[in-house]
Amino acid sequence: MQFRCPNCLHQIRILDESGDPDQTLDTVVCPSCNSRFSLSSDDAPTVISETGKKIAHFEIQEVLGEGAFGVVYKAWDTELRRPVAIKIPRHSDANTQASKLVLKEARAASGIKHSNIVGVYEIGPFGNSYYIACEYIEGVSLSEFLKIRVLSEREICQIILQVLRAAQFVHEKGIIHRDLKPGNILIDGQQIPHIADFGLARHENLNELTVTHDGKIIGTLNYMPPEQARGDVRGLSNRSDVYAIGAILYEMLTGQKLFSATSSRSLIYAILNDEPKSPRSLNPKVSKDIAVICLKALEKDTERRYASAGEMAEDIARLLDGRPILARPVSVVERAVRWAKRNRAVAVMGSVTVLAILTATGLLLTQGRSAPVPTKDVRIECLLADKEPVRSDDVQWSVYPLTRRTRLPDTDHAVHIQKQSAISVDLPAGEYLVVVDVAGYGFHEVYRYVPDDINQKYRSPYNHRNWSVNADGSLQWPDVTVISEAAVISNMEKIPAGTFVMGDDEADRPAHQKQVLSFWVDTKEVSFQEFRKFESIPADVPKEVQADENAAVMVSWHAATAYAEAVGKRLLREDEYEFLASNLGASKFPNGNNAAANGAWTYGSVGTPVEDRMATYAVFGLHSNVAEWTDSLWNYYPGQTDRGEEFDPISHRLDNRVVRGGPFTIGPNDRSNNTYSEPVTARTSFDANMRDTEIGFRCARSFAPMRNVK
Repeated sequence: MQFRCPNCLHQIRILDESGDPDQTLDTVVCPSCNSRFSLSSDDAPTVISETGKKIAHFEIQEVLGEGAFGVVYKAWDTELRRPVAIKIPRHSDANTQASKLVLKEARAASGIKHSNIVGVYEIGPFGNSYYIACEYIEGVSLSEFLKIRVLSEREICQIILQVLRAAQFVHEKGIIHRDLKPGNILIDGQQIPHIADFGLARHENLNELTVTHDGKIIGTLNYMPPEQARGDVRGLSNRSDVYAIGAILYEMLTGQKLFSATSSRSLIYAILNDEPKSPRSLNPKVSKDIAVICLKALEKDTERRYASAGEMAEDIARLLDGRPILARPVSVVERAVRWAKRNRAVAVMGSVTVLAILTATGLLLTQGRSAPVPTKDVRIECLLADKEPVRSDDVQWSVYPLTRRTRLPDTDHAVHIQKQSAISVDLPAGEYLVVVDVAGYGFHEVYRYVPDDINQKYRSPYNHRNWSVNADGSLQWPDVTVISEAAVISNMEKIPAGTFVMGDDEADRPAHQKQVLSFWVDTKEVSFQEFRKFESIPADVPKEVQADENAAVMVSWHAATAYAEAVGKRLLREDEYEFLASNLGASKFPNGNNAAANGAWTYGSVGTPVEDRMATYAVFGLHSNVAEWTDSLWNYYPGQTDRGEEFDPISHRLDNRVVRGGPFTIGPNDRSNNTYSEPVTARTSFDANMRDTEIGFRCARSFAPMRNVK
């Protein structure tokens, strides 16, 4: 193993387990400058013990924890009147190179806004050092959470999926965490994870040392990938964080750390040389697929790991949806070859290597053959809301596969069937838009889903992700109930078609022309009174916001979509939302070029404040009150720069939907400081299963049945 001296940058070699016992991780001596330093011990940080002591405008309340970085306090922001977490680093001099690097990344992190990342509010001087004020999360670390809760495999996957998507979000901005571990993941009361200390990470374009100038190894050994453990600074990449998340997943599945050792030195040796045991050997209840996913993330060769956190998230999402994962288990022969390569001195295995190569070649030839895409017999029926019988001659069906990258209907492979009230059609696995048009009555556009395995255990209670199996083995979709058009649009505003400039000059939303077809829209957000007719309100919704006239919040995208189907509508698409919120492209805000409302906002009834309305249509609350789910899958805008390395822009967000409007885009869970200054072009995304006290929704309806959407 090789490291650089933090003083003279001389390469220092530390021998493996069979080497010189005098050169240890606890006492390293540089042969060039004779300086001594430690790679394992921590200095005790300075602790501010007095409760009530102030740092800038923050009043210290209690110590939350101590770590390699320094001390974390809970404090009260006396200006914005909110709790915060204050971090004081152990670096006593803010001018050291290590401190400057930390400050640079903390400033970069202050611009990161993601529901699963602890936000950085501000940075300021404190004596000879500085402080970092961060979002305060009411909860416990994942390491503590695992001591008090026994999680099912599905719950584990849901937590790791959110961690992966948050990691991918920041990786796209060129930041690597380098110290992901259970202690840096906070779990709130809704069991939602929040990654901390992204601001203390390494930016990809910094040529930074692996050993800091106070002589510490950067990272935590139990979750450290081989390239980081051996001091290969240039080898660090997004895949290094993937390894760390794999180690966290391993611990959640098995209850044990990836490698156990009696010393730091032997632990590094295991990281570099030992293959991890299968999670199934430690916990037989672990499924084969999640074990394969976990071990792929833990590959010692970075090229064999998942290429990105998004790619790993894709496999976990597939597992949760009951679809086949893309990772494949490593064969016994391949493991033997890898062991031989790492242990050449003792592995006289030439014949085994040749056999492995021949076997691998044969497997590649076999796997290269294409196979026909399997389909399933799918059946679905049309019903009318008023219970009148459906005349077959009046019904027209269109079934559109939704494209993976855009979630828009694929018109080239659509199935059109006329004059049948119930249809049977062969479809491959995937998501579909089903359009049913009943002449002289109305139409409906709904989503339906074909799983890879129709007998899979997990199904959503909502129609768009539910199905049953008929006695003959065919797949039965929930019926489509069509409500009369007059009843659906009775309280909606008709919005004319138009072309407008969507986006602005920000890097994540470049301006581009967008055409919007005519559609109907609800004049206000869906209220709790309306939502209660569809589904009971969960017990964890704060009592103070449950008033009938308030916007229905803490509703997931899936629940909002199901509600929209039940009332004969759909959710707004992202472009439709911005078209409305920019007054059909004519102004910066719904009612003109000045902010739609002034002052801090609180929970209000739907349609308030009244000044937040479109100038030309009676549509309220587009830019205030609550943020709103849209029907759109998160994706790059046209002309947006790809962020590199064969990155599929949505591979990590297959179930993330765009959220628009409201002050959510300014700062999470902070109502006291939100002032509507964010433009209506601002966009963010969240997992479709997420529920939040600041996200509600409203419904829309196409003016005519969807036919040939491009």
